[in-house]
Amino acid sequence: MDKVGICNMAIGNLGISKFIGNLDTENSNEARVCRVFYDQALNKTLEEMPWSFTRAYADLQDIGTPPSKWLYRYRYPLNCLFVRAVTPRDYFPQVDDYFNPYLLEYINRKQFEIVEDQANNALAICTNIPEAQACFTMRIVRVQIFPALFCDALAWCLASYIASPLSAQPSMAQLAGQAYTAAILKAAGRDLNQGREEPEKESEFISARS
Repeated sequence: MDKVGICNMAIGNLGISKFIGNLDTENSNEARVCRVFYDQALNKTLEEMPWSFTRAYADLQDIGTPPSKWLYRYRYPLNCLFVRAVTPRDYFPQVDDYFNPYLLEYINRKQFEIVEDQANNALAICTNIPEAQACFTMRIVRVQIFPALFCDALAWCLASYIASPLSAQPSMAQLAGQAYTAAILKAAGRDLNQGREEPEKESEFISARS
């Protein structure tokens, strides 16, 4: 799978059969529209869930002068798309510690705040945690490493953006949005369960005796 493949999946999801051959150089309406919306769709899909394949940790650099309600102000991590959690260093939170996939809720959000770093024309993280580290989602653009179910969700997200510009049926944007929600929950469920041990089943002999 590559970037063109994602775009063609999105186009096909809308019932359109005019596919893209080269996203960068092609001058078709489909290629132009996908170039406009692809990055936004990718960022949204990456931000939506704490995907394991984009998860990263970084010790935060104290840059001082926090707002009055916070004790520390840290530099925003490089290549960070979305901060998931801020914790003491050497503490590596489990996903369940700060994210509820059923409520789509980030539990750790009240422990830090993202603010503008005007001096560096960037962002900063404010918190009351000394010597903090951040768990965050990196912005990854290499489609080749995306899991298959993530690609499905990304294609539906892109389809919801391009439906109207490509003059698809009026209901297609809404239908694509609904399909995106279903696809991303399915992909997130697979991702959250990856690497987890299944509970041991009771042996048939023990079950028969009970």
